[in-house]
Formats: sequence, C-alpha cells, structure tokens
Amino acid sequence: MQRFSAFVLVGLGLIASGCSDDGPDDPTDDSGGFWAVGDHGAVLDVEPEQETVEHTMESGANLRAITCNGAARAWYVGEAGAAAVTEDGGINWHALALDTTKTLRDVASTTPSRVAIAGDGGTLLLSTDGHEFTEVAGVQGDLTGVDLTPEGLVAVGGDGGIWHYETGQQFAAEVDRVGRQLHGVDFGDHTPIGAAVGADGLMLWTEDGGYTWTPIATKTSADLFAVQVKMDGTEAIAVGAAGTVVRVTGSQVSHTTIASVDLRAVHIDAWGRGAVVGDLGHVFHTSDAGREFYGETVSGENLRGVDALGERHW
Repeated sequence: MQRFSAFVLVGLGLIASGCSDDGPDDPTDDSGGFWAVGDHGAVLDVEPEQETVEHTMESGANLRAITCNGAARAWYVGEAGAAAVTEDGGINWHALALDTTKTLRDVASTTPSRVAIAGDGGTLLLSTDGHEFTEVAGVQGDLTGVDLTPEGLVAVGGDGGIWHYETGQQFAAEVDRVGRQLHGVDFGDHTPIGAAVGADGLMLWTEDGGYTWTPIATKTSADLFAVQVKMDGTEAIAVGAAGTVVRVTGSQVSHTTIASVDLRAVHIDAWGRGAVVGDLGHVFHTSDAGREFYGETVSGENLRGVDALGERHW
C-alpha cells in the first residue's frame, strides 16, 4: 500500500474550544492512539506524526465505523456483518459472531461493556458485555447511525427516521421522521444533549435525550456525514462532502472547507487532539479542537470511521 507523508496546514478560522477540565493533566498518560477503518478491510493506527500501522482484515470487507472505550477496548463494523473487538489496544482483533450478513454502518459505546450496532434492514444490536449482542426489535429501514444515551439509545436512518429505545423496553419507537437522509448521530457523554446530521447540510439538535429535535441552520448545502458533540453538550463539530467542516458553539454556527475530498468521520479527545478521515486515505489532524488541521494521505482506501483509545473524550 502506498503511503505519503506530505503535510498541509489548514487554518479554519473557527471558534476555538477548550478541552475538558476534568481529564488527566498529561494527555500522554491517556493516549492509546487514533484508529481509522475503511474500504477493503483497512484498519489503521493513525497516531499524528508517527508512521501509520496497518492491521488490515484478511477478509477485506469494507468497514464503516469504529468506536473505542477506555485504553484497551474497541469495536469495528462493516459490510456483510463484519465486526471485531480488541481487548489489548489494537494489537489483536477478534471477530464477533453476530449472525447477520447485513451491512453494519455504525457502532457506539459508553462504557467498556455497553455497545450498540446499527445497520441495514432495521438491524439494531445491543450488548452489555461487548461480546454478546441481542436485537432491539421494532425498527424498520436501513440505519446509518447510532449512539447510546443515559436512558437507552438513539438510531437514525437513510429514510430520515429517528428511532428511540429506552433500556428495559420491548421495542424501539420512531419518534420523528425528516424529509432528508440522516447519516450520523452523537450525544455528549452522559447527557441528554445530542445532534444528528444528514443530506443538504441538515443538522438537528436535541436536549431531551432524542425525543424531540430542532433544526440548526448550518449555512451549507453540503451533505454532512458525521458529528461529534462535546462531552458537556455545549459544542459540536460535523464533517461532510467536499471537505466541509461545520462548528456549533452555543448559538454561533460556522463552516469552512479543509479539503476537496468527502470527509466521513471525526473524533476529538479531551485535550483538543483530533482526527478527521475521508476518501482516498486522507487524515486531517488537529491539536486545538478544530481551529487548525494538518493533513496526510495514509492509504489508498476510502476511510469511513475514526476514534481514539483513552479514558476521556472532547
């Protein structure tokens, strides 16, 4: 696989954000590296300013998403039911037997054992140990994004449906349906505040755990593919088509372009270090929570998901 090491510094002119003030003082004490997944089984350790390390899947299935929790555990999912977990910070990955051949499009975790997976054909799976998954019934349509909430989980679909599941209930329920495709959803850690993004610059905001949603004017028509909400729910950053980055800070919204390729996923940690990944193997790193990015090409594959091992997120 060909690699490139040319770096480009891109100033975004976005509103700077602070880091979490309750994380460790030294970020190196908490760093387990940034991990990206993508087409043809690409699993890459993309720690900034270090050589990319490959852990590519033998099956070569196209991978869609990755989630990390703590310093050692992570899960990725993809096409034809592909899914795996690591218990040792990515040194070894072990396949999960999920009894499905559907495309799995997103995975989320809030503890080292509480994990949710969403995919085509109404596939919505939940685990309380990180290994064994049970189906959440009642969902229809192809799901494109999922995240866990204090009360349960929220999933979004390509048909604009928003599904809510409360822990202990028998079925998930559709709480809203919008007129455009939804591509991603994220909640601040242990808060009811979250955001969903989709086609034509769509962003929706919730402060009640996903029961009701309010549109936010993003001032862009670019499709948005992924979003991350700050731990305390005060800010959000979204990425999308043609290098678009949208930032929400309180009532202020800004957007800019940092590349010519589509950006597929974003993750920022508690110290403002982050990575955005996209098509044609592009990775854009930030050390200041998105005020500036510098880019590198680490693979020839389209990269679809990114997360970081460590105890604290943005």
